[in-house]
Amino acid sequence: MTLDLYDEVTVSIQELVEGLSKRCNAEQCDQADFAGCVLRMAGHDFMDFDRVTGIGGADACTDMGDPDNAGLPECLYKGEFDGEVSLNDAYQLFCDRVSLADFLIIAA
Repeated sequence: MTLDLYDEVTVSIQELVEGLSKRCNAEQCDQADFAGCVLRMAGHDFMDFDRVTGIGGADACTDMGDPDNAGLPECLYKGEFDGEVSLNDAYQLFCDRVSLADFLIIAA
């Protein structure tokens, strides 16, 4: 991956976040909620590494049926905030050049 491509991915994520409401109070904070979900996804992805088997880690494979991952599908692909935005919206611009695993790490 080139630095220019890395920067393109970063800018696309920033634009996605900046397109959300900037209002932040006790009931709503779209930008922080979305950023937190993306960071949580990256953490859940790499924390499943098993040292004994060598399986897991930052591989973009996360069991969305696991209760610990509740809420992740909305920001990742279903669309959060009434279906308005998902990380998949940005990934579609890069899916032929960046692996999903790398994209999730950059996004976080």
